[in-house]
Amino acid sequence: MTVTYSIRIEGVESTLKTLGQVDKELLNKIKAEVKDEVDKAAVIAKAGYPSGRAIRNWNNKPTIKPKSGSGFPNYDYNKARAGVKSVVAKKTASSKKSWKIAALQQKNAGGVIFDMAGSKTAGNGSGVYFVSKLTGEYGRASRTMWPAMRAKQASIVNSIQKGVNKAATELSLRMIERRGR
Repeated sequence: MTVTYSIRIEGVESTLKTLGQVDKELLNKIKAEVKDEVDKAAVIAKAGYPSGRAIRNWNNKPTIKPKSGSGFPNYDYNKARAGVKSVVAKKTASSKKSWKIAALQQKNAGGVIFDMAGSKTAGNGSGVYFVSKLTGEYGRASRTMWPAMRAKQASIVNSIQKGVNKAATELSLRMIERRGR
């Protein structure tokens, strides 16, 4: 179970792809600069996960059955924080044409549930109580990851734009050099 919050900007992937063919070192430098900004969002997201139990009676031990993988995962503060990952300039699995320019991912099932429970429905059966407790104590779904990306969105987009400008300048200079030969 993984949840991803992404920033997508049209046309950036073609610039990055071309730059990767021309100058991998500059591409890696640009990706590192963008990743620094996404990492700042990850710090904010990690801080949003409550220490201890998120909700009283949410199991400390997972109830997942080993053979089938079914059941309900537990919430572990350290694992939820460790599950937050920043991703920069990766091709998506669903489409080889689409790139995640900047994204936060939550790879821990308990962390995903804490963040997203109640996003589609208010739950059913005991899930109604669970979602209402989460919502009452921590707010509506998208409790940590999306607010963190929104808080750093301007600086992330700015670093992407600076990187694209550097790439465009470098590619233009290389084209001028080749014409001059």
